Amino acid sequence: MRVPGHVLVVGAGIAGFTVVDELRRQGFPGIITLVGEEEEDPYDRPALSKQVLSRAWAPARSTIATRQTLEGLGVDLILGAPAVSLDIGRRSVTMGDGREICADEIVIATGSHAVVPPWAPLGPRVQVLRTLHDSLSLSQTLGKCRQLAIIGSGVLGLEVAATAKTLGVSDVTVLGTSEPMQHVLGQAVSARLRAAHEEQGVRFELGEKVIAVSASPGRSQRQLRVHRREGHTKADTVVIAVGARASVGWLAASRLPIGRDGVLVDRRGRVVPGIHAAGEVCAWPDLGGQLRRVEHRTTAAEQARAVAWDLLGGDVSYEMIPFWWSDQYGLRLQGYGTTGGGREEFIIAGTLAGSSFAVAYGDGRRVTGVVGLNAAKATRTARELVSSGHAWPPHISQARDVNRA
Repeated sequence: MRVPGHVLVVGAGIAGFTVVDELRRQGFPGIITLVGEEEEDPYDRPALSKQVLSRAWAPARSTIATRQTLEGLGVDLILGAPAVSLDIGRRSVTMGDGREICADEIVIATGSHAVVPPWAPLGPRVQVLRTLHDSLSLSQTLGKCRQLAIIGSGVLGLEVAATAKTLGVSDVTVLGTSEPMQHVLGQAVSARLRAAHEEQGVRFELGEKVIAVSASPGRSQRQLRVHRREGHTKADTVVIAVGARASVGWLAASRLPIGRDGVLVDRRGRVVPGIHAAGEVCAWPDLGGQLRRVEHRTTAAEQARAVAWDLLGGDVSYEMIPFWWSDQYGLRLQGYGTTGGGREEFIIAGTLAGSSFAVAYGDGRRVTGVVGLNAAKATRTARELVSSGHAWPPHISQARDVNRA
């Protein structure tokens, strides 16, 4: 593969910035153009639901790279400019203001966007959390909130619940169709996490889909109602946290291979000749070859480095093993590989009732993933079992079945 003279990176989040940074680190001398939809300098998202939302951090602390930093890297930076179409043949991207940018290679890193159900009347009291603007807006709202309803029992919903309690919101309810983070934690660890939230006063109303959010009738129009088929929950603020989708709308006419989880790539991030993709916009092969879209910062950065190396002609493919973390009430959860989903679960360190433990997940033949709570060392150690693809080790088979612990 010939090293390009001009690389255009579409998307200024962690994936887009990492491509740019890695190219320069590896000595790429050519032209780099980085475009982003938002006006802000490229920023990190993990802090949006925690430190920025709680106002423990000033917004600038989440910045990945300032304009001055990017200027120092010799990057042509265009912010506040959404991409609206891609022409594969011309290797060009058209921006919302009509500009067309041509390049030798284009990297798609437009990330994902929050899912907004058709029944959600977004506004000052019904919000999503995806961008820095969202986080700052919600932070202001939570400062006046007494009754918060969070729709979604995944990691984002739980982080918002934890932050809201630290801000002093007295009444926090999480609504969802399943137990907290059960799809990635499994039943027993999910129950442990739920207990941690309940100790802080968070209530859970689970098992039913939300079908509407409306203003309460009568004297208090400030009161909202979150409707399920059986009953409703009152709140003065509602956060919608029901997932995200790859931001591929601008690629609809491009004829790129796009699946349910985004742009389809190989282990080098290649889509078609001249086009790569990285981060939450794409579905990347995991260790087993399954194409998966992963919503975690570390994975996005690792994919982006693989793309940069491929652009420079390196013979490197990235064997994706998802890694994630979450902080809730001072508890640090870390996950590595494929977990939950009805897999076997064995405690390999600590106890579920304790303040620190690690659980290995498997499919009966090999270890597929590990989750630790305040157990960084044990989690790191178990990563090798996942990445090696070795058979389920005897010492794990003899460990304690998590559902019998």
